[in-house]
Parts: sequence; C-alpha cells; structure tokens
Amino acid sequence: MDGNQPPLEPEAVLALAEVLCPSLNGPSSFHLAATLEALDAGLDLGDFPEFADVATAIQTLSPARVEFWKDTLSGLDSWVTTVLDDTYPTNLRMVHDHPPFLFAKGTIVPEDERAIAVVGTRQPSAEGVRAAQDIAASLAERGITVVSGMALGIDAAAHAGALNAGGRTLAVYGTGIDRPYPAANRGLVSGITNSGAALSQFWPTMA
Repeated sequence: MDGNQPPLEPEAVLALAEVLCPSLNGPSSFHLAATLEALDAGLDLGDFPEFADVATAIQTLSPARVEFWKDTLSGLDSWVTTVLDDTYPTNLRMVHDHPPFLFAKGTIVPEDERAIAVVGTRQPSAEGVRAAQDIAASLAERGITVVSGMALGIDAAAHAGALNAGGRTLAVYGTGIDRPYPAANRGLVSGITNSGAALSQFWPTMA
C-alpha cells in the first residue's frame, strides 16, 4: 500500500473503526491509531505485516459507511478529531495507548498542552470540595487548563472552580459525547464547552 496516499478524512477513520475496533477500546483501538500514524508518517503499510489488517480494511473501505458518517457528523453538534489531525490533543498523543479519534464539543487549543488533571472521590467532604475548587481556580488563573472527568464530587468541583475563575477546562467522558454522565452534572456541560471542551473516545450514544 502506498504510504503517500492522502490522509484519511475523519468519517473514513470512523468507518474503519466500525470494522476493526467496534468497541473503541482495548488493543485493537490502539493498534488502529498506531497504524494510521504510521501511514501519516509516510510508511508503506505493505512493508509491515503487523499493519496488514488495517491496510486491507483501507483498501476495502465501504463507501456507503463513509457516506453514512458524513451524514451523521453533519447532524451532530459535536465534531471529530483523529490522530491524523493537528487538533488531536498533544498530551494524549504522548500516551502509548491512545485512541484513534475523539468526539468533541467545544474547542481544543494549543494552550491546552499546559494542563493538569484534578480528580478525586465522588463523596468528598465540604472542605474537599472547596479545596478542589480553589486548586482548579488557581491553575486557571495561571493559564493552565484543568482536566477532569465530570463525575460527582471532586471532578465537578474542579470544573466549576476553573469556570468560576474564567479559565479553560476539559471534561473527558466515560460515555458517549451525547450521553454525559451523571445527569446531575449536565448543567456543567454548556459552561465546559464554552470555555474548553467535552471529549469522548466512544460512539456518541454509548451510555
């Protein structure tokens, strides 16, 4: 397979994922990411037996599924960044087992490279909540993006602290981008997406 072919569009990457890693988790998902990055680096996948499955899937990619994802993406209020895109988070790319793409709401900016995760228990004390809010606010005031998982407790406090300080925050979902969880924290979503982004490596409606 010619390593000089044009980069795959996001909808083509989604169609590949349906075939190669439908759960969007585990080794098959990470393998797809690694293979796409090898292709993007100009390698001829035909020279690497470990990439043969992805090379074959690219050559036999269903045009109907690509069109399906084009139509689907046009109807969502989220967008997709893949490992082939400059918008894919730099810090995540440095993790060995990173996903091939992310669904996103909001914006990812280069300044998000300066980020710190603030996470903790779902049942914090009042003092713990205040501490998480203060830490997140202090980071935000210094231009550092606060990353958390939007769970109850410390995660929600961290997002709120960053927002209250006028900073950026990223929420990484453990569910699909259209199924933020828990319901009690869904009021945070608009603030997060206006001052950062919500991100998910899963299919949009996965609960």
